[in-house]
Amino acid sequence: MKKIILLSALSLSLLSPTVAQGANTYEVAKGDTLTKIASEYEVSLSELLKTNSAINNSNQIQIGQIINLPSTIHTTNQEKGQSVEQQVLRLAFL
Repeated sequence: MKKIILLSALSLSLLSPTVAQGANTYEVAKGDTLTKIASEYEVSLSELLKTNSAINNSNQIQIGQIINLPSTIHTTNQEKGQSVEQQVLRLAFL
């Protein structure tokens, strides 16, 4: 059963939009909004907009657009420096 869950989680992680490791960027996916991205990374919308001064209208972002993430992204000590796969493996065996 754990193998099925683990494989499903790994498959989902490969399909999900990702943050480029160490680059503090995010690629906009279908259905994303700046508010949703800010919430997902636990930063305020104003922080996200300050980091992306080229965005004039927060309601007009495009799929595939690269968004800079503030350097103050909240992560747990266990997640720092771990790949998505490492995080999935850690969660699968809790």
